[in-house]
Amino acid sequence: MAWTHNSGRAEELERADMYKAIFGFSGRVDPDTMMVIDIIRENEREKDKESNVVELGFRRQLTPLTVIAVGAGAGFGDESPDFRATVAFQHSLTWPWF
Repeated sequence: MAWTHNSGRAEELERADMYKAIFGFSGRVDPDTMMVIDIIRENEREKDKESNVVELGFRRQLTPLTVIAVGAGAGFGDESPDFRATVAFQHSLTWPWF
C-alpha cells in the first residue's frame, strides 16, 4: 500500500490524495528464477481516473550480486492502460569498492 499527498496540485484538475494497492504472489521457478504475479489498483494524479493492471514477471539471478527482471501487464477497466512492460537490472556494490 502507498499513499501520496499532492500538496502542489492544480486543484481543478488533480487529486489531493492518491493511493496504490498491490496484491501479489511470488514463487520459485528454479534455484535462480522467481515468478511474480500481481494486481495493481491505483488512483491517477488526474481527478476521477483510476487504473487496474494485472502483471506477470520473472526475476533471474545472474550472479550473487546481479539480477535482471522482465514483466508485462494488461490493464482492465475503461481508464486503465492497455499494456505495460517492465525491464530491470540490479547490481549490488560491495564495500570496499576497490
